[in-house]
Amino acid sequence: MLGRQAKYMGGKGLGIAADATPPGRDSSELNDPALAAKVESELFRPADSPKGSVDVNVESGVVYLRGEVASQEQLRDLIERAQAVDGVARAESLLHLPGEPAPRRV
Repeated sequence: MLGRQAKYMGGKGLGIAADATPPGRDSSELNDPALAAKVESELFRPADSPKGSVDVNVESGVVYLRGEVASQEQLRDLIERAQAVDGVARAESLLHLPGEPAPRRV
């Protein structure tokens, strides 16, 4: 009888641990393409986002935003929001305003 109770309690403990663990992978485990997709999902969710004019690239957890944005405020907002995505080491801006030359990555 004690053997069955011990086995039951052990299984109960495993169930509690499984319920406490969130499904899916930890963001720190995402590879660069998966992290890029996650950042794109966050940045381009709003209807007024510059989806067609901004590209997202990720290299070793660093997000690079390239393209043209309408305003300096939009540029800052995109960088801040990209930086806030879980798993992003840092976000770099290669964005530019209309009529300005595109910055180059050094």
